[in-house]
Amino acid sequence: MNVLDPAVAKATAGGRKARLLLELGAEFEGYEPAAMVADTKLGIASFNSFSKIGVVTDNDWISHAVRLLGVLMPGEVRVFATEADKDARSWIASKSET
Repeated sequence: MNVLDPAVAKATAGGRKARLLLELGAEFEGYEPAAMVADTKLGIASFNSFSKIGVVTDNDWISHAVRLLGVLMPGEVRVFATEADKDARSWIASKSET
């Protein structure tokens, strides 16, 4: 969080909206409870700060959780399979909000 928190604060300074692309590759083994708490705190603190959030993963429970909770987010949220990582990068960089 020493890297992510300041980066989000800088990207959203002055009320700007940020775009977040989270890639969870094959080496991702899961969340430690402390990491989940830290991510939840960041999400709550910056709830309205993202225009787009993309998650790249082949992990089924994460894909389902992001799709389920993504409808509650004010920005657009999409999940991409790991083989579609280039599509995810293209989408997150596009000016279009859809």
